[in-house]
Amino acid sequence: MKNLFKKIGALLMAAVMVLSMCTAVFATNDPMVADHATIKGINKEDGITVKAYKIITYNENGTYSEVLKNTIDKTEDGTLNPTSANIEALAKRTNDLTDVVNITDRNDEGVYTTSALTPGTWMIIVTGSNTALYNPAIISVKMDTDGKYKYGTLDFSTDTWNDNGTVYMKKSEPEIKKTAETVVAGNDIKGTQYGDIIKFTITADVPSYESSKDSIQYSIEDTLDGLSLVNKDTYVPSATIDGKKDATLTAAVEKAIVDGNTSFTVNDLGDEWIIAHRGGKIVITYYAKVTSDAQLNIDLNTNTAKLTYSTNDKVQNKTSKTKHYTFGIDTSVVGTTETGTPNKTGEFVKINQNGEVGYDEKTGEVTKTTETELLSGAEFQLHIEKPNGDLFTDARGNSTFTTDASGKLEINGLDSDVVYYLVETKAPTGYKLVSTPIEVKINASFEGDTLTGYDVVIGGKTTHYEYNENAGTVKLVNDKDHPSNPYGFKNTKISELPSTGGMGTYLFTIIGVVVMAVAAGAFFISRRRGSEE
Repeated sequence: MKNLFKKIGALLMAAVMVLSMCTAVFATNDPMVADHATIKGINKEDGITVKAYKIITYNENGTYSEVLKNTIDKTEDGTLNPTSANIEALAKRTNDLTDVVNITDRNDEGVYTTSALTPGTWMIIVTGSNTALYNPAIISVKMDTDGKYKYGTLDFSTDTWNDNGTVYMKKSEPEIKKTAETVVAGNDIKGTQYGDIIKFTITADVPSYESSKDSIQYSIEDTLDGLSLVNKDTYVPSATIDGKKDATLTAAVEKAIVDGNTSFTVNDLGDEWIIAHRGGKIVITYYAKVTSDAQLNIDLNTNTAKLTYSTNDKVQNKTSKTKHYTFGIDTSVVGTTETGTPNKTGEFVKINQNGEVGYDEKTGEVTKTTETELLSGAEFQLHIEKPNGDLFTDARGNSTFTTDASGKLEINGLDSDVVYYLVETKAPTGYKLVSTPIEVKINASFEGDTLTGYDVVIGGKTTHYEYNENAGTVKLVNDKDHPSNPYGFKNTKISELPSTGGMGTYLFTIIGVVVMAVAAGAFFISRRRGSEE
């Protein structure tokens, strides 16, 4: 009887030990199931490999032991208690772990399952991802009292390690986001003007690397289009990590962002700093000036921020873009017309007093009547916001714009969020100056941050355009519902001296002859009187 009690006591003790071991090594608190082990939170993408390496094994006597000696920590009572540091170290010794299961069964939701795992604890290593970093994690299988296997569940998207008080995710999928805003309150960033200062903010995640990770590649890069960096006066960059300033990060950003450059890369942070701030969020704020000098009616500037980071076995990139547009009048359009012929717009045309202009319904070219003369050599200045406001200066430093042989006036680098006033400062030769300011406005339409069309309004005359960003084409719209009309700026010729039928010089000639005749007559009469005396 005593032996029976001893055996029962031993069995109870073994059961307690098994349960305590299982509690220590199970990856989650999810209920264990009888059918299969479940692994969640892995992105559904091609090229993923999921492998299980046995690190704790179940013995026939009902106890658990390490597969590799002295690789798993123990509690005070001797219970195996795998820590994040243990798993990180074992992940570097996979060649020494011989019990390996390749898990390939994946359902439509991207959940992996397997019944090939035997009792014990398994280290799960995920490789081949093009998006996420998967740190090594563990899942357990226990031998139940009825002799059946009970499998655990691992969720990479929610489970965490606690490493010396610092919690980091077993799965880390960093993101980068770039935003833009003007430094002038109330202005819409989608339309910009040459010389505008734009404030950019880049937010980038630091992947949740394991503590032993080394040779980490991590960088934040930005490439600007139609812009140059500004780092002077009040426009200086700044950076924070999790909302706090950091000397190492600030130094790296200030070194990277050079005034006048068109790109920068922050990559001098180092493994120690990155691991210390794993799971954190970097925010970089900086400024750039619009320098677009494209002679286009629409200039789309796409600016791209790129995050480069190490994953388990690869180096991956993620990008975030911002877009802004500049506009012009009488400039080359983006893309081609419907007929495929490169076109030049004609929203403004300089003509004589009796002239009239319009658009050809098929080609979109400017048409004129037989009485119309296209006037070159007229000079204009463009004022911002009011008729006597600041002068607009384009990318080439021009603040005075001259009509060409077709009477067109090319100005580019304009904003869709600004009212301009066009003022003639020099008339064509032989014509009177017209100094009355003419209002100029570009009304742009967007879907989200993508331009879909715009109107050029000059002196109350409107030209409508559709814009297809994907195709890169611009189409003049001139129909019953959306009639388009160019603005004809008219000048009157300076009055010539009157000829046939006019009084002009003839009156002065007649008067002069009469005066001369009277004078001559008086002279002869005077002499005759003198001789008679």
